[in-house]
Amino acid sequence: MNTLLLFTVVMFVLLLFPRLLNRLGIPNVTAEIAAGILVGPYGFGLIEPNSALKAIAQLGLVFLMFLAGMEMDPQVFRGNRNRTVLLTCCNGGIPFLGGLLVGRFFGLGWLEAVLLGSIFTSSSVGIIIPVFREIRGSGERVQRMGDLVISAVVIMDILSLLVLSVVVRIQAGGAGGIWLFILSAVLFLAAVLYLVPKIGHRFFRLDHGTLVHFETEVRFILFVLLLVTFLAEVLHVHAIVGAFLAGVALSETFDVHACKDCEEKLTTLGYSFFIPIFFLVMGMETNLGVLFQARENLFITITVVLGLICTKAGSGALAGTLLGMPFRESLGMGFATIPQLSATLAAAAVGRELGLLNEAFFVAIVVLSIVTTMISPVVTRRLLAPRRPT
Repeated sequence: MNTLLLFTVVMFVLLLFPRLLNRLGIPNVTAEIAAGILVGPYGFGLIEPNSALKAIAQLGLVFLMFLAGMEMDPQVFRGNRNRTVLLTCCNGGIPFLGGLLVGRFFGLGWLEAVLLGSIFTSSSVGIIIPVFREIRGSGERVQRMGDLVISAVVIMDILSLLVLSVVVRIQAGGAGGIWLFILSAVLFLAAVLYLVPKIGHRFFRLDHGTLVHFETEVRFILFVLLLVTFLAEVLHVHAIVGAFLAGVALSETFDVHACKDCEEKLTTLGYSFFIPIFFLVMGMETNLGVLFQARENLFITITVVLGLICTKAGSGALAGTLLGMPFRESLGMGFATIPQLSATLAAAAVGRELGLLNEAFFVAIVVLSIVTTMISPVVTRRLLAPRRPT
């Protein structure tokens, strides 16, 4: 298919399917993945992803992690340190062990099982923030809980991506020099989080205190994103980790210099073109037929979905109980952490690319993302902001 015609068809699909499925209450991300499954080679075979489409999808993955990082607010850590550590240990550690056990139960090697455990650890801030924003009128306790959950999820996502980096490094070059790699990864993280905001402050506010032009701002942001991503690749930390760190580092710069218009334009660019193509291509590469090729494959998917929901919701409820919250609020906090999106799908894509995740587990993780992003907002609202009788 001609490249221009291919992208025309892709944009038509992305324009049509989400609008149709939104009317059924299905979120955009789920609709885009479903569209890819339907039109791709494992569906009706209308579109075969070529190298150009896959390259755009890779940029979409980088944009997805960058924008996920930009949603982080470093300020939320300052008043919640002890509570955040407790929630992170419970809601990150228990699901990690759960994913590890699920992987080992189904015959994965230790490295592959650790990758699955890191996927169980992460959550989607992009889903969590809008939910708590919507129910903030339910009281100050819910607002404080929102800050606590978001701060813990940020840490869990960073730890999950660091574990992914270690797994990628071991897969690529063996365990030799792993401690040197971990040290270099931590130093890289610290350098990005320290240097990028300082450079950003100097750039956005010139010597005479005048803001630079919008076009230059965007070019600077894209330059920083690509540079940090490239350096991450050079250090074998993986591009998605670099993109996420670049977003976290620049988020504070945006807040200080009130660059909300610039942030909104980047978000629009990412979520209107690059990121939907990533989800669409991921759908095209998802063969749901694998679920029915063997009874074990369907069992893997059910176990992964239920295992994640139980360990995330249960560990969140445990943390809430230890913090003295009522059980209903504790359970609501647990369900708020179950959505799997950005880091999960990124890790699944990397794991599949490196041969760490077979087709059955890849499909299971895609299904996991669809299910959790649909049920988490509904259950969280019901538990934390129940409707009062009129």
